[in-house]
Amino acid sequence: MTMTFVTTDCPGCGEAEIPLDCVTLRVCQDDDSTRCAIRCTHCGSRFDKAVDDGMSVLLVTFGVHVENWSRPAEVDERPLHDAPISYEELEAFADALADADDLMSFVLPS
Repeated sequence: MTMTFVTTDCPGCGEAEIPLDCVTLRVCQDDDSTRCAIRCTHCGSRFDKAVDDGMSVLLVTFGVHVENWSRPAEVDERPLHDAPISYEELEAFADALADADDLMSFVLPS
């Protein structure tokens, strides 16, 4: 039995040959974009790479697992006119959580 590999640039260890069973082709159902989710067998890093249609067909031909996904509805729930959460707001939230005696009373309505 022969093992097929893909050569890619791993952010953890540089150029690496990755077995195809460590690669998943993720197809977004919203815009038909494709990305490869990759697990490096050398350093354990998990990362993703954009792939074009030709590479997608080639990967499927070689038996790479395909995973279809859609954007979560929550992505579109934030009004566009609201500013992003600031670093100061995140710090204040973290402080409030750290100061809370009972986390459940912090998140549940009183």
